[in-house]
Amino acid sequence: MFNKGDCIVYGTNGVCRVTEVCDSPFGNNDSRSYYALNPLNDKGSVIYTPVEGGRIPFRPLYSKEEIEKLLDRMDDIPGIVVKNEKQRRDSYRVAMSSASPEAYISIIKTVAKRRENAFENHRQLAVTDAEYERQAKNCLYSEFALVLGLPLSEVEGYIRGRKKTKKSLPLEGKVSAEG
Repeated sequence: MFNKGDCIVYGTNGVCRVTEVCDSPFGNNDSRSYYALNPLNDKGSVIYTPVEGGRIPFRPLYSKEEIEKLLDRMDDIPGIVVKNEKQRRDSYRVAMSSASPEAYISIIKTVAKRRENAFENHRQLAVTDAEYERQAKNCLYSEFALVLGLPLSEVEGYIRGRKKTKKSLPLEGKVSAEG
């Protein structure tokens, strides 16, 4: 159970702060307890979700250690593959609804590859790709920023810096091409 003041990841809303744990705001026929959530990227709104869970998944924030481990294995996280382009939106929707950082990374990697292909073929990136990339980055980067104590604008640079550092380290027991 989360407490007032805790931050959680709630579906596609990204990071939310629990503003209270309360009785149902939907009437006397509902005896469940609810979290009142305030999305950090939309301070004016309030979301109510049952404490025991509902249709939309929520989870605690990753710890700094969990984020670092995730970044260490980021290259191993596959992109999303669809057999039929008509399934792409559904695949993105399912990935986003999981509230999983791995799923967000899969979307971001998939869209980056599609952006590269579109550029090479002198085409524009599909609006669906751009929108789901924006959502995935918002959810992932807002969590990373809060946990790592970084401004949101610095998260992408932090991730890029981690990847460069990781790739520049020689693998244990192997000799690098430079010597």
